Amino acid sequence: MNQVSEFMTQLLKSEIAEEELCCEKKIALTDKFLIDLLVLSRKHQVAHIVASALSNNGYLEKSPQKGEFLNEIYMAVYAQEKMNEVFEEISSAFQLNEIPYIPLKGLVIRGLYPQPWMRTSCDIDILVKEKDINRAEKVIMSLGSYKKTGESKHDVIFKSENGIVLELHYKLLGNKKSPLYVKELSKVWEMAEPDPVNKFRFNLSDDIFYYYHIMHMAKHFRIGGCGIRPFIDLWLIEKTNRDFSGAKRMLEKGNIDIFADNAVKLSRVWFSNEKHSGTTAKMQDFIIEAGSFGSHKTRLIANSQRSGGKLKFIFSRVFVPYSYLKRDYPILEKCPILTPWCEICRLFSFLFGKKKIFKDKYIENLNKEANAPTDSMENLFYDLGLK
Repeated sequence: MNQVSEFMTQLLKSEIAEEELCCEKKIALTDKFLIDLLVLSRKHQVAHIVASALSNNGYLEKSPQKGEFLNEIYMAVYAQEKMNEVFEEISSAFQLNEIPYIPLKGLVIRGLYPQPWMRTSCDIDILVKEKDINRAEKVIMSLGSYKKTGESKHDVIFKSENGIVLELHYKLLGNKKSPLYVKELSKVWEMAEPDPVNKFRFNLSDDIFYYYHIMHMAKHFRIGGCGIRPFIDLWLIEKTNRDFSGAKRMLEKGNIDIFADNAVKLSRVWFSNEKHSGTTAKMQDFIIEAGSFGSHKTRLIANSQRSGGKLKFIFSRVFVPYSYLKRDYPILEKCPILTPWCEICRLFSFLFGKKKIFKDKYIENLNKEANAPTDSMENLFYDLGLK
């Protein structure tokens, strides 16, 4: 961790834990340092919290970057207001049409922050029952201010007139074959708790809430990074001192208990002054480099380590599943029997054609980046039980 990232975590701690910034951390900031800090904090979607800490500690008084930092706060507050409007509108519509629903992720976690606007979100996530998804979709479209923009095996996506993305989930899981899958998540409605105010609103049970948060972190970590924000969430969730013993058992069944333990430890390193272990130090390097959506380097590291090394990763890039292969060879839709032949064609393309393997961007960059830079993160996925 360099000086910029270390200072960013100290600023976040001062705001989230509501502690005074340590005097020894109050360093003289150059314009370049502040610009680097702004870029890094944006990469982790926490620039507004960093801006608040800088302002509260008097760092922005004479800084040329004052306007840019303060604008991060204004945008966060404005986005929060827009999201509130959308959530209230959807909630009212579901109440009126008697559709049970459960708010997810940021809608719930933001209540744990010192100020709700500190927990920004890319979108609004709401869960409905699978049998209600068509009716819920019609209710949303009937409001006249939403456009359907996509759908998957577990959600339908809409965009409001004011630019807010709504993900209407009907499953908490996209794929039961995922190594992070555990059957208990299918019991979400059985374990859901009725809201004391709104008749058709339900809330995740403590165990499901905790497990789902960890699972979501692990899911993004496995593909290249999840950023620092979920660790802030986790620290605040742990601070509630609720009984998550049921969630711990679910984590073991889902084979992400080792990841969970280290995620908790790292959140305490950042926000409770605990000491690093070897694994949390590696984890920290990976997360800071990755940002909220993963960097090119961390995605390569993740792919390589999950695949069991560079050679296996290259093999997985050449011999892809049928669902991917048919994108390059549409004829497979009509004649799946040609799959072996298309695999051979793809192999020759990598060896001799346009996709020649040593010119392939992924492989070329893997050779350039994934050797020396991964020394500090070697065997990270194995250490976390995410192989």
